[in-house]
Amino acid sequence: MIVFGHSLGGVVAPSLDHAALRGIIVYGTIAERWLDYMMENFLRQDRLAGLDEETIEERQALRRAFQTALLEEGLSPGEIVARLPGTAVLVDVDPDTPDLYYGRAPAFYQQLARWDPDRAWQRVAVPVLALHGEYDWVSAHGDHARIARLTGGKTLDVPAMDHGFRVYTSLPASFHARRTGPFGDAIVDITVRWIRGLNGSQPVAQCAAGALHQTARPSGSQRCGAPWTAGDAGCRS
Repeated sequence: MIVFGHSLGGVVAPSLDHAALRGIIVYGTIAERWLDYMMENFLRQDRLAGLDEETIEERQALRRAFQTALLEEGLSPGEIVARLPGTAVLVDVDPDTPDLYYGRAPAFYQQLARWDPDRAWQRVAVPVLALHGEYDWVSAHGDHARIARLTGGKTLDVPAMDHGFRVYTSLPASFHARRTGPFGDAIVDITVRWIRGLNGSQPVAQCAAGALHQTARPSGSQRCGAPWTAGDAGCRS
């Protein structure tokens, strides 16, 4: 069995029974402690939103206080806002669901906070491919490079792709469009090519920069990777 772990699925993937696996592919995931990831993610998104540094600094202080209460004390968002009223301005606090954070109970995030990514990935003994979208503003390239280092696997940036496998012309366009762009077939092509490489029938594809800058689902002759293309469409093995 080969597992494809997208986003938080990439946190689950290294904890599965390795005896049942032949390989792991992750996309848009994390490889650092949860609190560190959340703070970096908030910072990245506030800067993409064009906020000034003073405002960002204030919001980071509020968010650290909020996350500490959530992760270390297990308080619900409603309880945190009651204690720290200033956190009510944060966009990730939904007054309609005071007992939940992004639709999940605080215990879920406490478990994530205890997760040790280094220990989890160092245990993996099967081939790993860590993929990251060039215009993914939810996760970071460095985390995927770290997964590759910890496992002896491979990492690959997918040009123009966001967190949800959609393609754009720039990172700001991806951020402001909020996952409304066209689906990028490159993720399918790269995944299939890598799996075939495990089977010995195809080499692993490494796509040259610019080869996957698609703005719509391409025709078969434009796709990157066998078996749909007449050639490699910019891929090199």
